[in-house]
Amino acid sequence: MTRGPESSDMIAVTIGIPTYRRPELLEALLLALPPRIAECAALGVEIDVLVVDNDGTGSAREVAERADLPMRYVVEPTPGIAAARNRILDECDGRDLVAFIDDDEIPREHWLSSLLTVWRDHNADAVMGRVISVFEEDVDPWLLTSGTFRRPIRKTGTVLEVAAAGNLLLDLRCIRRLGLRFDQTLGLGGGEDTLFSRQLARRGGLIVWCNESETEDLVVAARLSRAWAAQRAFSSANANTRIELQLTDGALRRGALRVRALLGGVIRIVAGVLRRGFGAVTSNIDHHARGTRIAHRGRGMVAAAFGRRYDEYRRPSEDDTTMTDPASTIRVMQSLGAPRPTTNPYNKMLDEALGSTEGLERLRFSWGTALFGRYDAFHWHWPEAKLHGSTWWKSTGKFLLTTALVFRHRLSRRIAVVRTVHNIELPDDNAPRLWLLRFIDRHTDYRIVINETTPLPPGTPHSLILHGHYRDWYAKFPAAERVPGRLGSFGGVRRYKGLEGFIDAYAEAVTTEPTLSLKIGGRPSTPELGDDLRARTAGLPGVELHLDFLTDAELVQLASSSELIVLAYRFMHNSGSVLAALSMARPVLVPRNEANEALAREVGAAWVLMYDGDLDAPTVVEAWRAASTLTGSPDLSRRDWADAGRAHRDAFREGVAHKRRLR
Repeated sequence: MTRGPESSDMIAVTIGIPTYRRPELLEALLLALPPRIAECAALGVEIDVLVVDNDGTGSAREVAERADLPMRYVVEPTPGIAAARNRILDECDGRDLVAFIDDDEIPREHWLSSLLTVWRDHNADAVMGRVISVFEEDVDPWLLTSGTFRRPIRKTGTVLEVAAAGNLLLDLRCIRRLGLRFDQTLGLGGGEDTLFSRQLARRGGLIVWCNESETEDLVVAARLSRAWAAQRAFSSANANTRIELQLTDGALRRGALRVRALLGGVIRIVAGVLRRGFGAVTSNIDHHARGTRIAHRGRGMVAAAFGRRYDEYRRPSEDDTTMTDPASTIRVMQSLGAPRPTTNPYNKMLDEALGSTEGLERLRFSWGTALFGRYDAFHWHWPEAKLHGSTWWKSTGKFLLTTALVFRHRLSRRIAVVRTVHNIELPDDNAPRLWLLRFIDRHTDYRIVINETTPLPPGTPHSLILHGHYRDWYAKFPAAERVPGRLGSFGGVRRYKGLEGFIDAYAEAVTTEPTLSLKIGGRPSTPELGDDLRARTAGLPGVELHLDFLTDAELVQLASSSELIVLAYRFMHNSGSVLAALSMARPVLVPRNEANEALAREVGAAWVLMYDGDLDAPTVVEAWRAASTLTGSPDLSRRDWADAGRAHRDAFREGVAHKRRLR
């Protein structure tokens, strides 16, 4: 080993980990390191671990000190990954090698031993290993074909001119001899490792590839959107162009490079837009995705040509007001987590719309990020959902966590609380929970109403964003043949939804109209309610119960086979079930109120049939007869999802602006 100490000497290796406010990911990495260190036992190396926390508050200290490793932990308060990497170099004075690994990666078997072997065999100054993207949920095929997460595979020993620092072994003797440092002007924009490695190669350093060294890079849900992929293409092209300019000597050469970047960027924008358009017309996802990425890379090059630097990892200060700028990106924490199979389609479509909206970074709910993370607005949907657990102690824990979250928002000078008003009444009779729900409502900064008739106190800052339809969502599932005389009802079975009264009305109606039948689908809120419905329908002709959660396909079968959907709620304001039925071109029978009258005027009176007082048999029969002759579809043009993401983004910005004006 001509570049290292004598073969009889022990080689000192440090595993360098820069981290910033990701304690869960850091802990997973540290737990994975002991077997990777043990694999190096026969290589004559002495290994320690260095965690450099780029959070000035030292949020990673507890995780680092808890690790069963030869550990060093330091805080680097200067913001930016470049400052953290330089601190690792500084803390490794006297060490021979440093192996960089990022805090969101997990090393695979023989990660470090492979790096060391290739370093020894090729007499290298740096060795770069593979970083393999893994995903915590299903990935949009568009993202995969766009190339956003594609990384090249090379033959071990391939000489490189540039390297990334996510999985990188450096010979520190060479680095110190050449006086190399990571450029801190790139610390918040990315590309600091690109510049560093290119400078190393230019000064005679040997960088080689190790295909056997692998780490897994967990791609979090926040990055699994087309908007994030587009912004990533912009930022990487912007950083690469600025690095090229920085490496170019002479004003004339830099000027020529700016012109080439400008022209090349414009060409890419035009070519990318044309290719994206071709992909849209031909429904070719490959052309659409790659065209989008090419166009945004062109944007990044043009921006760099004009001297604009995009700081992808910028950290807004407590007094930052740029989130109200239409050109800025606003970070919004949703009170909803990642969608599950049982999640309401409204939540799923809203999640998708927010995740694909430019200028909006949607954060799905996690307690760690909600309580300690950085975001500009918190978006409540149903606050009561955060207060209920399967046991009393889980409910107590959730109550305490929610209380802590509410007071964090209350004390924060910069986090705006935005609430979508789904329900008018607070749905809880437990005194502590009711107090907390009232507190949340009282200290909400901005509201989103999804119904024109939602009552708000005069002067309440708000935006109207109508509840979107479900046409596109349910169109994916096969519809059933309409069954003459079939009445349907679906949705979560609750006492306030009045199913008992509807069943009694049906029992009387079927004696005069024997062609009628009834199908009810939905999971009861309690076993007792389910038993009550079974008892009420026992012996009634033509009744079919599906008292369990309905999949989307099952719901479409139920609704499309019915001639009329009956939703006999004792109280109704915003009903996703009504819009679901209308989205499948099925008329509804609902109680008369201001909200339903407005909906009838909007979509067509024939589609929203109403009754006064208690539902009775003559009303059911009359509504069924009107519905059975109805053709066409309701007018849902005002409820398209195309602008829902942008409308929410603008509402969040208004909420942030309102909060900061008050402060």
